[in-house]
Amino acid sequence: MVGALEKAAREARYEPARLPVISTVTGKKAGREELARAEYWSGQVGATVRFGAAAEALAEEGVRVFLEVGATPILTGLAKRSVNAKDRVFFGSLKRGEEDEEQMARTVAGLYAQGLEVDWTGFRGGPHRRKVELPHYPFQRRSYYLHPLPDSGRAATVSPSARRVPCTTIPI
Repeated sequence: MVGALEKAAREARYEPARLPVISTVTGKKAGREELARAEYWSGQVGATVRFGAAAEALAEEGVRVFLEVGATPILTGLAKRSVNAKDRVFFGSLKRGEEDEEQMARTVAGLYAQGLEVDWTGFRGGPHRRKVELPHYPFQRRSYYLHPLPDSGRAATVSPSARRVPCTTIPI
């Protein structure tokens, strides 16, 4: 595995980082050029993960909103224990046992409530998403299911159909 990663890292094209990055290898802010080297990425395999130090470095930089992006917020608890959690908030993008769209909507709403800027067009699905009038009364019985757009992997239209792919889009 290490050889394959080293080969892939050497073949990748890198550019200097445009945003500050805290390295979990050093627990410190990484240099712009450092992240643009194959050795940095291939060296991750055998390096000790300094997650606590990285979380502390973020806190020292003034970060007060932490977001863990992943299927289950496992590191969020560790981050809370690694820094003084007072006056800081921690979010997980997804949570086991929760519907993904609902959890993501709650997370984005929480980030927005903390003052972070949200690209609402991107979050809501961009130009391929359409609004559909749904029945207002229980006696207006119609089923609504997704149909994929032609030549696209994205589900975008909602209309009555015999096809059973439930619509799970949740606008905020």
